[in-house]
Amino acid sequence: SVSESLSDLNEQWGNLLSRLDERAKELNEGISLAKKYERLEKELVSWLNDCEARLDKPVLLTGSAKEMEQLVKKLEGLRSEVSSRRSLMETLVSTGQDYESFVAESGDMTTPKLLLGYTDCQ
Repeated sequence: SVSESLSDLNEQWGNLLSRLDERAKELNEGISLAKKYERLEKELVSWLNDCEARLDKPVLLTGSAKEMEQLVKKLEGLRSEVSSRRSLMETLVSTGQDYESFVAESGDMTTPKLLLGYTDCQ
């Protein structure tokens, strides 16, 4: 009958809406992970580039003892900076792993650009 068909159609419609809402929620979680990863990666890469630039400056070992001590202090400061960024690196790796799991669980066969970047960072 028409009323049974309408009832079935209405039930299918409701099921579809529920599935769409769930999928939207999942995708929003993925977007949040992706944004967090991109922010952390940008911060870390910028800092790493800065550190490398500081280390690439030529050092003349012909200076006085005082100049050499200043150089050692700068290097110790850089070592301290590296240690202080360890938690940022750990958070970046953890976020990348969470995002990788999200992509694997979503069943999406595409490999997002962000995930490729995470794999390269490992």
